[in-house]
Amino acid sequence: MKKRTIAKILCCVLAAGLLAGCAGGKKETKENNTAKDEKKVMTVGIAGDFYPFCYTENDESKGFEIDVLNEIGERAGYEVKFVVADFTGLFGMLDSGKIDTVGHSVAITEARQEKYLISDPYVYSKYNIITKKDSELNDIKDFANKKVGVVMGGQGEVKLNELCEKENLPIEVAGYEGTAAMDEDVLMGRIDGRLGPVIQTTANIKKNNLDLKVTDANVFSETAGYPMPKDEKHEAMLKDVNEALKAMRDDGTLKELSMKWFDLDATNE
Repeated sequence: MKKRTIAKILCCVLAAGLLAGCAGGKKETKENNTAKDEKKVMTVGIAGDFYPFCYTENDESKGFEIDVLNEIGERAGYEVKFVVADFTGLFGMLDSGKIDTVGHSVAITEARQEKYLISDPYVYSKYNIITKKDSELNDIKDFANKKVGVVMGGQGEVKLNELCEKENLPIEVAGYEGTAAMDEDVLMGRIDGRLGPVIQTTANIKKNNLDLKVTDANVFSETAGYPMPKDEKHEAMLKDVNEALKAMRDDGTLKELSMKWFDLDATNE
């Protein structure tokens, strides 16, 4: 009887151990799968009034940048979160670590390459002066002694001032926080023109039937990339972004998105 009782006790102990082991194994597998399924996060700062690159409609972010970045996130395994702010504040947010990059057709410049990691180019833009449709102003010299609006802190402001100095053109440069206010002031006659990307402005004029035109007054051309802080985390993120961009270029996705939003391929020089 004693032997039988001891044997029963041992069986119970072994069974309990096996059940605990199984439960532990199941828990570990679940935790591992959860960790494996979790997506990395890429937080992107955008402006909400830069149609068709990035804009807000019915509280939803839309545009070329949104589609490109979501596609990058899908391919590289990132959850992409968008933060909407004025363009003038986006680089401050990048410098303070509030966002990982800026999705606003950011020009690749020497100064930015020194300060930030920057992705491979994904879009190419010409910047011309825009004025009223019935205006006789067309050539860059026509804007001498005229007032031209630019987005403050942007590459346009720098390039227009450089051109004025180089060509000895007395153009009054007026700073704005966004393109909508500039367009309104052009239409109201408060300024004679404003600087803007040709592909973005052409799409905006068509969409909103604006009484504006793109002149032949080309100020500069730029190549855009995604800027990121120079640290180990963002070196890995940059590698993922570049790999996704290359794949999108190779399989034609990048061109398709450009055609969708611009009616032209702006992804090549």
